[in-house]
Amino acid sequence: MYYFGAFLGGWITYGTLRIIGDWAWRLPSLMQAAPSAVQVVLVFLLPESPRWLISRGKDEQAFKILAKYHANGNEQDEGVRFEFNEIKASVGGQTGKGRWSELFSTSAARKTVFICMACGVFSQWSGTSLTGYYLNTILTDIGITDPFYSNRLNGFILMVNMFEAWFWALMVDRVGRRPLFLIAAGGMVCTFSTWTALTAMNIETGKVSYGKGIIAMIFFHNFFYNFAWYVNL
Repeated sequence: MYYFGAFLGGWITYGTLRIIGDWAWRLPSLMQAAPSAVQVVLVFLLPESPRWLISRGKDEQAFKILAKYHANGNEQDEGVRFEFNEIKASVGGQTGKGRWSELFSTSAARKTVFICMACGVFSQWSGTSLTGYYLNTILTDIGITDPFYSNRLNGFILMVNMFEAWFWALMVDRVGRRPLFLIAAGGMVCTFSTWTALTAMNIETGKVSYGKGIIAMIFFHNFFYNFAWYVNL
């Protein structure tokens, strides 16, 4: 639901842009803090993780939490029993704190750690952060300085991202994560390369057509990003 919040934030800032004075930025900042304040309060009402409880030898408490949230309190549910046994087997009956060395103790663990770290790094190097943090700079470089146009475009980008992410989230089980990641990676290489080339041509010639092409590439690049990177992370 990140994109939903970003979508709301984008259009709220577009509305407050019309306010003359500091409240043009103060108001959206305060509104951003409101949901986080609710989360801070509600987090104390969340139960502990069943996996954490089992690792501390609190099997009965862990089982009750699984039954409550995964089977409406039915402790005879086969799915709950299977999940409980699966967690217990993965924990390996060990209690107490785990060791950091366990992350690298086996080939499978090292591979898992590498994949997790690589996904984090590559998602940040994907190019989408450019539109998230530097959209105004990108638009200024191609000759668009109207703040209302910039904010409208930002809101529209976020809206399209939201619907794309929701759609592909529903497709993960149908298509599979590997095909989505491969399509996303290939598409992002092509679109970002084109985006870079159009930027160079725009700087060199100053033609408006290249600037329009850059805006189009932003949408295409985000489209492929939403294929897998946003949905599966």
